[in-house]
Amino acid sequence: MKSATEEFLAGVSLLKHGFLRDAADVAEDALEVYPDDGPLWELLGVACQRDARHMEAREALETASLLKPLDTGARFCLAEAYAATGLYDMAVFVFRMVSDDPQTPTWLLPRIASHLGQMQEHADALEVCQLILKRDDARHDAHFGVGFYLRRMGAPVTQVLTSIMRAHELAPEVSLYRVVAASLFEEQGQHEDAYDLLRGLSPETIQCPESLRRMMTVFRTARDLQGLWDCARCLKKLDNSVASSNSSAQDDEETDC
Repeated sequence: MKSATEEFLAGVSLLKHGFLRDAADVAEDALEVYPDDGPLWELLGVACQRDARHMEAREALETASLLKPLDTGARFCLAEAYAATGLYDMAVFVFRMVSDDPQTPTWLLPRIASHLGQMQEHADALEVCQLILKRDDARHDAHFGVGFYLRRMGAPVTQVLTSIMRAHELAPEVSLYRVVAASLFEEQGQHEDAYDLLRGLSPETIQCPESLRRMMTVFRTARDLQGLWDCARCLKKLDNSVASSNSSAQDDEETDC
C-alpha cells in the first residue's frame, strides 16, 4: 500500500501534466484510506477547481483548510470556487488575503485583479495592480490596469491618461493601449494628439469592435475619410464573422437535436 505522501505526489504529477480527472480520482481513492490527510484534500480541491467542478472544489478545499494551512495556489483556487458558487464576499476576502501575501508570485496577481474587477470590486483590483507596480514598475499590463480601474471609479481623465500612456510607452506594439489613449485624448478635446496616436495603425489589425468604434470617432473628427471607411469595413467584417459563428452554432444545435 502506498503512503499518503506517495499518493499525493502521484496526483500532483498528474495535475501538472493536465490530467485533472485522474488527479482527482487519485486523491479521492487515497482519501478513503487517509481521510484526515490535508494535502490530499488540497489536491482534490485544486484538481476539481481547475476542472470547473466548483462546488466539489470548495468543499474539498474548506476541508483541507481545517487540516493544514492552504498553500498560495490552493487559496487562489478556493477564492475562485467561492466566486463561481456565488459567495462573493468570501471570494473577495480570500483574493485579498492571497494578494497581501508577500510569498504570492507576481504572475498570479494580474489574475487576482481580473477576478476582483469581474466582481465589480474596482478599488480592490486597483490596489492589486498598484502592488504589481511596486514589485515591477515595468509591467505595462499593470499600468493599463491602474488606468482601467481608475476609469471605472470615475477618476479624472488626466489621471487615467497618465497610466494608459505609460503602458503605451512600455509596450507601443499593443494596439489596445494606443486606441484607448487616443480615445481619452479625443474626450479631452486634444484632437491632434488623439489622431497622432492612430497614425500608421491599420484597422485590419484590430479585432475588437469597440476599439474600431473608438478609432472611427477620432477619424471622424480629423476628417480622415479613408481611415473612417477602413474602420467601418473592418467593423462590418467582424460583425459578419460573429453572425456567421452564431448561425453555425445554431445549426450545430439543430443537428444535435
